[in-house]
Amino acid sequence: PCSRVEPSYVTVILGPKGPARLIKNPGEQGCCSDATKLGYGNSWSQGPFSCQSATKGLNCTGSNGHGFFLSKAKVTAK
Repeated sequence: PCSRVEPSYVTVILGPKGPARLIKNPGEQGCCSDATKLGYGNSWSQGPFSCQSATKGLNCTGSNGHGFFLSKAKVTAK
């Protein structure tokens, strides 16, 4: 028997218009390197988008008020 628990992947798409879209189980994703990480306490912004990283999770919003929250415990899109 196998006792390994596979990771559960999600994709969040945040565009300039409308709410963020959450796609559950998009298949295995390769994306992240150390160069693309936003450390705790740091923020990032470009164009209409901004993100803040904290120990509770990552919160990203667009200038239209829509966005998403991502943590180990949950993912929400608004």
